[in-house]
Amino acid sequence: MGYPSGMELHGSAWRVTKRVPQDLLQHYPSAFLRFPTGEPDKKAAALKAWRWITEREEEFQRLRQSGHRFQRTLTEDEAARLLSLALSSRLGADEEMREEGWEGELEHSAQVVEECDRAEREAISGRSLSGIGAQAWDWLQGHGYDIDPTSPEFRSFARKFAKVQQQATRATRQRDAGEWVETPTASAAVPNSGSSSVPLLSTVITYHLSKQDKATPMFKKQEAALALFLEVIGERPVDTIRQQEIEDFFALLCRLPPRWADVRRKRGVGAAAIAGMEWPAHISRATFEDGYMAMIRPFLVEARRVFGDQGFPRHLTTDGIRYSGAGEKGEKMQRALRPDELKRLYEGPEFAAFASDPAKEHCYWLPLIGLYTGARVNEVCQLNPQHDIREESGVWFFDFNEDTAGDSRIRKSIKNAGSGRRVPIHSRLLELGFLAYVDRMKNAGATLLFPQWSPTRGKASGQAEKWFRKLLTTLHLRDDTPRARIVGFHCFRHTFLNRAMHLDIANAEWLTGHAPAEVSKVVRAYQGQAELTKKRELMERLHYDISPPPIAPAA
Repeated sequence: MGYPSGMELHGSAWRVTKRVPQDLLQHYPSAFLRFPTGEPDKKAAALKAWRWITEREEEFQRLRQSGHRFQRTLTEDEAARLLSLALSSRLGADEEMREEGWEGELEHSAQVVEECDRAEREAISGRSLSGIGAQAWDWLQGHGYDIDPTSPEFRSFARKFAKVQQQATRATRQRDAGEWVETPTASAAVPNSGSSSVPLLSTVITYHLSKQDKATPMFKKQEAALALFLEVIGERPVDTIRQQEIEDFFALLCRLPPRWADVRRKRGVGAAAIAGMEWPAHISRATFEDGYMAMIRPFLVEARRVFGDQGFPRHLTTDGIRYSGAGEKGEKMQRALRPDELKRLYEGPEFAAFASDPAKEHCYWLPLIGLYTGARVNEVCQLNPQHDIREESGVWFFDFNEDTAGDSRIRKSIKNAGSGRRVPIHSRLLELGFLAYVDRMKNAGATLLFPQWSPTRGKASGQAEKWFRKLLTTLHLRDDTPRARIVGFHCFRHTFLNRAMHLDIANAEWLTGHAPAEVSKVVRAYQGQAELTKKRELMERLHYDISPPPIAPAA
């Protein structure tokens, strides 16, 4: 059995953290849910964590379908599971207390047993459910159920709960008398736990995600694609899923518009409803293949292998499924900024205003760093001035990596293993006073290069990226021409490489983190990085015909 994503040691015991889906944030006080397993043993903690994660996935699905976090009905099988869990939980806690040898707690426990005994007898005799009913209510609520306490369904469960608790009370007294009673194992279905029950789709998805590297940018794509898959296919035992539903899922994808998640947030409707609307354009072939097909295909392969014996259909596949949307591969490609566009950006009144206002200095440096590095916006924004901007062998450089300490609100990430690199700071940035800005940030204790833009959802660049897109629109530089767009910060990457090509600068990919097509990842790993002095020679050959205004002196 694999370990769930988000498991970590907290003190001496393991806990698990799960992010609340974006479309359900309004139902929760925090974007993250945490469950302390109370288990110091990782395998035992994983068993509890898997069950808790499955319950949360079921809760999310209920919210999407009914608007309620709690289930309103209780099946006989689920009631039996909860009763089994209640018995195991109480006797397990009692056993743990005895093993620790806490005499004061044992004395208090004896008093609790007497009180429980009275409540159990009153419930079983039919005199009153008031005592045991409160316990049963709390137990149901803690496991995602909101059953009407006046209903026959609740009263039936409460009486059964009383019987289970009476078993625990008798076992506790036997232990008090020196006669050992084993703690029973709760019946809870988890992946590879030997349960004969067919797992739910959310359980299989959670297991698959636990096997992935959550530190990579690809993990977010996997989470998003499988969350949509669960939404469309629906939460149910996996042996009920049919191949036609896989076909229908991908056909639905081809009817979604670009940035369809924004439509969901604004209109509050699901993916199926959005796909049913008329749209002038659909998600691109690249998004279909790289954002969804590439995520669902390995999921189905692993699900067949790991869960085939538990009922997952072994014939489910993406083979033969093709893109049928109204978007073509490459139509979202951005282009390099032209010389006249560069002058409009860096020599216009807006940029001059950034240079003259100390409160807007971050707006001044971000576009310049993009122009003179070709780096991705998140690579720049997550730089920690305390560690990632430094000097070596007389060369000042940016250290784009995910290994050094970052701001506590973000998770540092680079696109892939080849993207980690050290990039010399261009002399033009040094002449304009960039190091003075870095010193001010370091002295202020900042752990982000641009602390003025707060991180969002664990990413340093969210606000900065939106700001730059808006700036392009304000300057009338935005261009939505298919295959030649100017819509965001990524245009600097194209501008940098395009300029290097026109200046006959070979090996410019050393500076941007691109791997040459003829060099494999394995060979590149052996080669390592070029020396900083060699990189500086390349960097200093790069120049643009622009004259940014000088930054205002610091007060």
